[in-house]
Amino acid sequence: MRDIDILAFERMIREEGINVIAGVDEAGRGPVAGPVTAA
Repeated sequence: MRDIDILAFERMIREEGINVIAGVDEAGRGPVAGPVTAA
């Protein structure tokens, strides 16, 4: 994985009008902190 400046990336996409960022990770072992709830 490349090293990126996360804050600079977030600023760049906000300038392009993107206001919501969602992340997904699937390691195949289940959630570490308990049940996952999505809305």
